[in-house]
Amino acid sequence: MMITSEANRLVPLPQMLHSGIAAHTRWLKKQLAALEGEIGHCVQASHIWKEKERLLRTCTRVGKVTVSTLFAKLPELGSLSRRQIAALAGLAPFNRDSGEARGKRTVWGGRGQVEPFCT
Repeated sequence: MMITSEANRLVPLPQMLHSGIAAHTRWLKKQLAALEGEIGHCVQASHIWKEKERLLRTCTRVGKVTVSTLFAKLPELGSLSRRQIAALAGLAPFNRDSGEARGKRTVWGGRGQVEPFCT
């Protein structure tokens, strides 16, 4: 996200400032690569995480970023039922019934930082 922000900053700025922003972008990319490498190393070092990653990667469009995010934000994945994990991720519809009144089922609650990766 910050790398994109830096790239967007280049457009309106004078040419003389481009080299500083380019250097910052290179540094951000280096830090990101190091962090991704560390996360990958941690996943490969754990038999449980490695197996969970293998299973998650069998799903279409699930890559390293999604797997890492799910591991960080939803560590219960694999130990809860599908209904429980859907509710925890904020993807399960809940009723709004009260007495005789029956409300529309809507999706709400859960961990908001996980939802964009799951929908």
